Amino acid sequence: GGGGGAGHSSPLSLLRAVSFGGGDSNDPSIVSPEEEEERDLWSDVPFRRGSAVRWRANLRKPKHGWQGTDKRTSVGVVRGREADGTVLVEFPPSVRAEASELVLDSAASLIEAGVLVHVRHSVAQPAYGWGNVDSKTVGLVKEISHEGDVEVDFVEAPGGWRCLLSELEAVPLDDPAEAARRGLGLEAVLGLYSFPIGAAVRVKPTVEEPRHQWGQVRPGSVGRIAGVNSSASQFLVNFPEADHWRAHPEDIEVLAVANAVRVGGAVSVRRQVVRPRFDWPDGVTHDSVGTVAKVL
Repeated sequence: GGGGGAGHSSPLSLLRAVSFGGGDSNDPSIVSPEEEEERDLWSDVPFRRGSAVRWRANLRKPKHGWQGTDKRTSVGVVRGREADGTVLVEFPPSVRAEASELVLDSAASLIEAGVLVHVRHSVAQPAYGWGNVDSKTVGLVKEISHEGDVEVDFVEAPGGWRCLLSELEAVPLDDPAEAARRGLGLEAVLGLYSFPIGAAVRVKPTVEEPRHQWGQVRPGSVGRIAGVNSSASQFLVNFPEADHWRAHPEDIEVLAVANAVRVGGAVSVRRQVVRPRFDWPDGVTHDSVGTVAKVL
């Protein structure tokens, strides 16, 4: 038992993808030939592969036509660029567009794996249906597919829930008043116990055997609160090893250092971690400083 973080267990194990500067210099200006080629490919436009874009508002007609998209509401994901500069976008459907016909969608660009989201209030009927979800339901983005679909982990839809990127909006975590205006429930509540949805938690180091057992989860693992199973008085936690792990409220605690990890923030591997859960990347040491690329 115990969650000290030594050995193979890292208390920041929810941090899956970190971009470190390679070698001993940790100089972010050093890039590989592949990265240089990718940078050059997008140097003349304000977006790149993976960006969320929409049609320019004053566009009368695209060179290749609307191709089954809606000028006003369609949001797509940039997937590549041809030699002549044509941009390939998954709205869906897949379309070809001139770079000048597209603009970044700032709201949709906030949506990526690990982000807390809800369905936009302006959406009357999601493309794949509501299921047990509504516009006030809050969930964590699991994946954005190459086809432009988004998979969201709503505890109300345990079998998985899919929608279009344009149908989602990031939860304004830095603006509680706006979140309240939208009627969003940001807390997972069981009786007198409450955890913010998305909060990083771990099994308390003093707990040798959780009330609902370890299962695939290890001591020291860090997960995120997904919601509650109110019928069984359990919190549901997404760990790297298992989603919707059942937790008794007395068995878990918020881990402040993990909640401080944000996309774009500078991080290093904790000194007490002998070997990270997912091993050491080439050239990375305790002295290396990296930038968080994604929190899952």
